[in-house]
This record gives sequence, C-alpha cells and structure tokens, in this order.
Amino acid sequence: MSHTGDLSISPDGEYTFADSSLEVSDLSANAIIEHLPTAATSLNSNLGAYTIRYPDALVADWFYPVEAVFDDSGAVLAKFVVAKDLSAVFRADDDIEPVLIFGSAQPMMDAATDGLRQSGGEDSADDESAGTPLVEPAPVVSAALDGGVVMSVGASSRLTASLPWELSYSITAQSSDGAVVAVDADGVVTALAPGEATISGTITVEDGVKDFSIDITVSDELAEEAEA
Repeated sequence: MSHTGDLSISPDGEYTFADSSLEVSDLSANAIIEHLPTAATSLNSNLGAYTIRYPDALVADWFYPVEAVFDDSGAVLAKFVVAKDLSAVFRADDDIEPVLIFGSAQPMMDAATDGLRQSGGEDSADDESAGTPLVEPAPVVSAALDGGVVMSVGASSRLTASLPWELSYSITAQSSDGAVVAVDADGVVTALAPGEATISGTITVEDGVKDFSIDITVSDELAEEAEA
C-alpha cells in the first residue's frame, strides 16, 4: 500500500488488525512454523529434507496438531499444536511438556467453542443460519471439581482445568466461606460443614489467565447415606 499527498489526520499511533473470521490453514500454519527460530522448532534442512504435515481435524475445537517428518525415513522431527486463529504455536513433542514458542495463550483462555447446530432440512442446507443451537458455546478452558459440586461433610475433591491439549497449568483458588468449604494450595477442596460456598480462582497457562467460580453444596445427608 502506498500514499502520496498530505494526510488529513496524523498517521502516528498504534494500529491493530482484527479479523474474527481468520482461521489457520496448512499454508499459514506452515509459514508461521517455518519462520520461527530453529532453536524453538528444530527445523533445519541440514538435518535432511522434511515435510510439515497438517491435519484436517481440530482437537477440542481449538488446536491443529502439526508434525514435521523426514522425507526419507518418515521419522518425526518435531511436533506442534497451532491455534485455529493463529494466536499461538506450542512445541508439543512426545518427550517434553508442551511449551509456547509463538504468540500468546490468552486468546485460548478467552475463547468459546461454537455451539452445535441442528440442520433445518434440505431446503436450508446452504443457509449458515439454519437450524437451532443444540448446546450453548462452551469455554475452551474451564475449571471443574473432580467429584462434582455436591459434597458430603468430610469429603475432598481436587480442582482441575479442562484444556484443549495437555498443557501445563496452575490453579489458585479460595472459598467464599471457609467454615463450609476449605481449599488448600494444591487445589484440594474439603467439605467441612453443611451449607453452600463458592470456589473462585484463576487458571494460568503460560502468559494466559482465566478467572472461574464454582458453586458448592455440602450436605450431611450424603455422609449419613454412606455410613448406612
């Protein structure tokens, strides 16, 4: 793009390009990976000719698993996961914990999956707005209590994060009522007395953070049934 002549406004400042419809393709994913530092990708043609393989299917509606394979032997040189909006690339070899090598994890923390749709019939097959949502869009990243949100007095359960890949994460959390439910530094929730409380906290993945809250009900009845 070029321009000649005077501008009516100053061109100084920050510019942001945003396109919510932008999605990764084999060409764009390969271009990003090929232009990252060799130290991060291990992609070096001096080691031998290789091909970057790009799959058709998304994992958990967020990541495309991509791998670089030597042309002669078929051995895997490196594995990656690429966010569908091109916001992040993680190195994801089998023998290491996935590590962010491009972009940011924050878009993943903020994103939601698309709601499933039911076809409106043959006449509307080409109409993207046809049908009604079967489920509401769900967050790509969320927190849950392993044993469910109804607990008996004395029971314990652990907070875990649901992620679109086996990424390293940390959780910090606290209870709205420490007399009803306690949370320790490891994310273990213990029911102390009948009542209701809210567990609120933060999931952290690389540079990305997401707040969450879970409502807990503690009952004496469940403990009595277990004893009986």
